[in-house]
Amino acid sequence: MAENNQEELDLFYLTGKIQKAFNRMIVLGFEALRFIRKTWIIAVILIAAGIGYGLYVDSTTSAPKQARVLIRVNFDAVNYVYGIVESLNGKFPERDAVFSEDKNIQKELSKISSIQMEPVIDVKDILDRYSEDDRRLENFLRNVEFVFEEEGEFSAISETFRSEYYYHYLDISAAPHATEATIDALLEYINSTPLIVELKTSAMESMAVRIDQTQKSIDQIDDIMKKYKLQSESGSPEDSQLYVVENFDISRIFVTKIDLVRNLDQLKKEYVYAKDVVINVNNPALHDKVGFFKNSAVKYVVLFLGIFFFLAFVRYIYLGMRRIALSEAENS
Repeated sequence: MAENNQEELDLFYLTGKIQKAFNRMIVLGFEALRFIRKTWIIAVILIAAGIGYGLYVDSTTSAPKQARVLIRVNFDAVNYVYGIVESLNGKFPERDAVFSEDKNIQKELSKISSIQMEPVIDVKDILDRYSEDDRRLENFLRNVEFVFEEEGEFSAISETFRSEYYYHYLDISAAPHATEATIDALLEYINSTPLIVELKTSAMESMAVRIDQTQKSIDQIDDIMKKYKLQSESGSPEDSQLYVVENFDISRIFVTKIDLVRNLDQLKKEYVYAKDVVINVNNPALHDKVGFFKNSAVKYVVLFLGIFFFLAFVRYIYLGMRRIALSEAENS
């Protein structure tokens, strides 16, 4: 029984403390509102001063530039390009970093402060690269990690497939005097890297050979079809010099030709895109960085009001401590 009474006393004591703390917060809130009401003219003056000074700062200085470049990476060189981007990011903070012997490229790259690269997620890019019975695709899908939004749609995929995407975003942050020439110089630098040049040369030669071989195969099928037609019309094998085995199905030839034509069209499209390893797709313009605290007017308004209220709070604490000290002195 005594133990229950003690628990009830502890509960009442805790409730009382909470009530006192809550009342104290209400008093402090009321005093703060009263203080704001008394000093609203000062607050308005500080807001006007912050806006005016911020506009003056914006008119005398230039904001940093930024751009989001949509790039296409060819020849399965994605991992190499990511490596180059990471290497460049390590050099940008260095004031005297040497990027290239080309003076124009060196001048433009020195204007960049940072670059970030991320893939444009497109599952179709992955499916187009593998057949349905490809064991590598099955292994990828088994280990891949998806990130889902609240609505249920995925917003990101683990970097398992990063090298499988053709398109990527290149986010560039640069100095106020940077121009579109800075973007061109960056892509030119990446494309002129010795490893990238060697990869491009080898891939272009291989692609040219594949296009030539595919075209020859289509021509051979056309020749066979012409001879088959001639033989069918004449009824004599000697006229066409084409010997047809039993159970020969001409429809397979048509199917094969359709597949080859489709492959040839795809190869020619890739060959057009393959003028460089990294291609600028959207050709964006550099623009000023935007943000809530990037606006000087907002920044200085918050700064001035923050200093004012901080000093007011320090004064409130000082006066409170002074009252306590005087009270203790009178009682003693």
